[in-house]
Amino acid sequence: MPDTHDTPMIQGSHYRIPVLWQDGRLVVVDKPAGMIVHPNQYDRHAPNCVNTLSGLLHRKVQVVHRLDRGTSGIMLFALDKETAGLISALLRESEITKEYLAIVRGHAPDEGLIERSLVRGEGHEPSASFTRYQTLSRSVVSIPVGDYEESWFSLLRVTLLTGRRHQARRHLQSIAHPVIGDTRHGDRSYNQVVSGMPGCGRMYLRAFRLEFTLPYSGSVLTVRAGLPDAWIRTCTELGLDLPEVATQAEVMRDGQLLYRADAPPHVCPPV
Repeated sequence: MPDTHDTPMIQGSHYRIPVLWQDGRLVVVDKPAGMIVHPNQYDRHAPNCVNTLSGLLHRKVQVVHRLDRGTSGIMLFALDKETAGLISALLRESEITKEYLAIVRGHAPDEGLIERSLVRGEGHEPSASFTRYQTLSRSVVSIPVGDYEESWFSLLRVTLLTGRRHQARRHLQSIAHPVIGDTRHGDRSYNQVVSGMPGCGRMYLRAFRLEFTLPYSGSVLTVRAGLPDAWIRTCTELGLDLPEVATQAEVMRDGQLLYRADAPPHVCPPV
């Protein structure tokens, strides 16, 4: 097992991309918050995952799913077209377990299932969408917000049972617990409270865990990302307790532990 201090991260000019797991057909990375997935006409000069990974792995990578720019955490990239098609099919059939961590406004119930159809965009029909959540921690902070003398927060574990655009953000907004730092679907007053804390300005939604069967080998791969320092610092500032499981990066195949390290994760060698 490599030492976390001796193994470098894949790094671009301003960003580094931790690789959690890779083989000859698939690479699993921990996308930094603020990094776009692929180049586009609006952010021609912004660092992006596709170009950074392709250049540093010396081979082309295929995008099979996306994370919003502000969302950090686990992403899959295929290393050939066949694998891209196989993984995309698993995603379409909801055969990949996708779990997120989210810091939200208010005190959420212990657990719940959000059933709310979402429209992809203008001209599209609503699609049935389902999100399950579990509250891991709650806190009250003595900082006024709006008409209230205190601020209330919850740390949630969120499982997407379907995959729609901005699903977690839109669903959590629909139950009055928007994601902190979400400038589109969130609460501006709460966002300002947290962004005013040193080093805490970001959207607090993180792709935390993926589990699926590798379609080309039949092995069950479970990948969990640890938490970056900014998340740990913010949870401490807000008085939210973090379970140990949330602070470590871990990779398992067929139930066998391959890799575990404290966050932030580092490059895991090919296996």
